[in-house]
Amino acid sequence: MRNRQKSLERLLVVKTQLHALEEAKLADIQRRKLAAEDVRRAMFDLLGDEGKTDSFILGLACRHISRTALSERDLDASEQAQKAALLTRSAQKRSLEKIVKEAEQAADRESERRTLLDIGEKLAGKPQTSLP
Repeated sequence: MRNRQKSLERLLVVKTQLHALEEAKLADIQRRKLAAEDVRRAMFDLLGDEGKTDSFILGLACRHISRTALSERDLDASEQAQKAALLTRSAQKRSLEKIVKEAEQAADRESERRTLLDIGEKLAGKPQTSLP
């Protein structure tokens, strides 16, 4: 029973590490998404500046905005997929935590039962000296 509990606890540690990895991936995607939004805003600021009317610079800025928009769409899709994966991993982790807790309780009950049996066997083996 204890071996099962130990293996479940090791599995829970792995699931916890995978969950943390999923959270880190989501944070990285969100960070890259914010960086892309900042670039897009900077390009719009460049386009809105009346002093910079060079058509070459404007063309580059427009192309960069288009690429940034595509990148943002890809990051949005990645973010949604990562959130779904994180929710799945969270559900698996919670389920495993419940199983580990149940295994621990079962192991504790088994240990208590064995202790009581040992006490009963010791008491049964001793003669009662208080009776005449």
